[in-house]
Amino acid sequence: MNTDASMESVGLNLPLSPSERTLLQQAASLTGQSVDDFVLTALLDRAREVVQTGSTRVLSLRDAVRFVELLDADPEPNDALRRAAEHYRSGHE
Repeated sequence: MNTDASMESVGLNLPLSPSERTLLQQAASLTGQSVDDFVLTALLDRAREVVQTGSTRVLSLRDAVRFVELLDADPEPNDALRRAAEHYRSGHE
């Protein structure tokens, strides 16, 4: 863990049962970390997972195929686009 003195310290006061505290101590010991470092690592890993999941959209195969079809489609220009093209051509000939 980063022990830089400039890091903001966040004190977490979590109500833990004796069995939960023992479990955290055992897990931290098995990883060679202090309980604080173990908890911080686990919290940050979970936070990254939640942020990644929350910012990613997974499409069904049907929706993915439709999305690619729409990207690849060569749609006909609408009236507004035709007028804009004509306006552009009339000013640049």
